[in-house]
Amino acid sequence: MNKWQQEAILRTKGPLLVTAGPGSGKTHVITYRVLNLLEYEGVSPQHIYVITFTKDAAQSMSARFYAISRNFLSEASYQVQQVFFGTYHSLFFQTHVCIFPTDGQQLWIFHTKQHYHLLSC
Repeated sequence: MNKWQQEAILRTKGPLLVTAGPGSGKTHVITYRVLNLLEYEGVSPQHIYVITFTKDAAQSMSARFYAISRNFLSEASYQVQQVFFGTYHSLFFQTHVCIFPTDGQQLWIFHTKQHYHLLSC
């Protein structure tokens, strides 16, 4: 692990954008940063969103995270299932749903894991 990767893993405040070429260790950095946030910084897993551009990348990253986390997290099975891995589209879909009732009125449902908010448009 190089100096820049280590710095990214240990950064604990705010969001982090990781950009680099193929095979440079992006998944490694993101995986270990999430582990660091969960195990040492006490960040709630519901507050961690790992967003990629493709579904394949999200699935690959989450699989690697789940495999590695078993060795590091004391409550691995509970915590790892609550970390979000997905694409921009899947994040939007999970937080914004538009439905069209039969009366023609459009309703937006904004939801989080605990609350649903109905807005009439």
